[in-house]
Amino acid sequence: MLCFRDVGFSASWRKLLGGAALAGALAGPALADNATTPTTQPTTQQQQQQIQQLNQAGTAGAQASGLTEGPIVSYQQVLQNPDDPGLNAAYARGLIRQGNVLGAAATLERILLTHPDLPELRLLYALVLYRLGDLTSAQREVNAVNPSTLPPSLVAERARLLNLINNSLKRMSQTVSVALGGEFDTDRNSAPQSGEVLIVDIPFTLQGNAEASKDYGEIAQLGYTFDYDLGTDPKQSLYGVLNVLSNRQSTVSVMNTNYEGIEAGIKTKVDSNDIQIGAVEDMTTLSAQPYMHEYGVVVRPTRQINDQFDVYGDLRATYQGFWDSSIDTTANEFDGLDPTAWLGVGWKPPMLPDHRFTAAVGYEQRFAADAFDGYRHPGLRIGDTWLFSNGMFLAPQAEFGNWQYNEPNPIISAENRTDHTMRLDLTYGVPLGTIAGYLHGKLPDQLSSVVVTVSGEYFDQVSTLPNYTYTNMKATALISKRWEF
Repeated sequence: MLCFRDVGFSASWRKLLGGAALAGALAGPALADNATTPTTQPTTQQQQQQIQQLNQAGTAGAQASGLTEGPIVSYQQVLQNPDDPGLNAAYARGLIRQGNVLGAAATLERILLTHPDLPELRLLYALVLYRLGDLTSAQREVNAVNPSTLPPSLVAERARLLNLINNSLKRMSQTVSVALGGEFDTDRNSAPQSGEVLIVDIPFTLQGNAEASKDYGEIAQLGYTFDYDLGTDPKQSLYGVLNVLSNRQSTVSVMNTNYEGIEAGIKTKVDSNDIQIGAVEDMTTLSAQPYMHEYGVVVRPTRQINDQFDVYGDLRATYQGFWDSSIDTTANEFDGLDPTAWLGVGWKPPMLPDHRFTAAVGYEQRFAADAFDGYRHPGLRIGDTWLFSNGMFLAPQAEFGNWQYNEPNPIISAENRTDHTMRLDLTYGVPLGTIAGYLHGKLPDQLSSVVVTVSGEYFDQVSTLPNYTYTNMKATALISKRWEF
């Protein structure tokens, strides 16, 4: 049986190191019903990245608001006609999109003194109060707006804003999300780009299913979160997260993956500072066999510096344990601590108010039972979340990493292994209701909020060893629905 760990060899091959016999096995027909087995790094991270993309769809859709759409005017234009409610409303919308919510509140309060009966302005003011955390006042302002006085396009926005406010006023808030879809990979089994692998520094040619395999996969995801306000000062709340992801392949069945992750802890907010401390536990199965169990702690501090900048961190210390199975009979050689730290900054530039750019640097130190499976991993992530009108969004992301392994694996090569990785992602999302609107149709509310996302990914890994140099391109299409209550 030919099994690779990220196209590196598992125990089956460590027992078959007879050069001539191994060469015959690599060239023989026995490869026809075998596929390569991934390393734990892409297995766990791929699942978490998919969940992150799914959650991003719901978050971006929730952030988008039709109330802030429209042309942006300058302060100089407002000064030319300071009592014009339309100009002031447009100016306030621009301030909101730039993140200057206090400035928008001052503008709207001033114009509402002279035009108190304009429902669109009052609804926009309610949105500003909600963003500022004055939920009781925001609720009062929304209830003061009669839906019959609004244009049809804003009736749904009023209902949506009122729902957000009412949910925020509850001590317990919960969300449920569901996503279904599929994906296509050009090299699902991470086969070497050269078509060759080294064993004790001798190159062998791969054949059959050990070569790069294109494959289709089905994806199903279920997510649940809760947040319970403890009613303390400073504000503290208990939170919990559950994610379940199933990925079933058409051809490379050994890559059929189930992932279950839970997190629970406490959040504390003091002025513009937030900190989240929790315990995490993940479980991964490959081909219906237990594979990896991870548990540990996570700390996420954030600070809002001003309207444009925020800083954040994701610090975690986990232990990963592995089960031996028919897929990998010595998987427990990967057992060990896996501390990781990412620190980043977010920026909402005034000239591009519908964007939020992020950049983060990270470092991971992998301690494995076998030293040649341990590594040091510095990385860089950059991204942009771009909100369009009617709930649409575009999210390009890039990640670059360097993986320097602690020792050479003598079964493969006397040379030490170092990998350089690049991952480029582009995700676009649009609600079904928006699509129906462009087609001059209308859907029920429950269907209108279903989000369609399509994404493309390019992954390239260049290694000092040919076993680990490969490229994969992935296309994913999903439909997702999010409920808040």
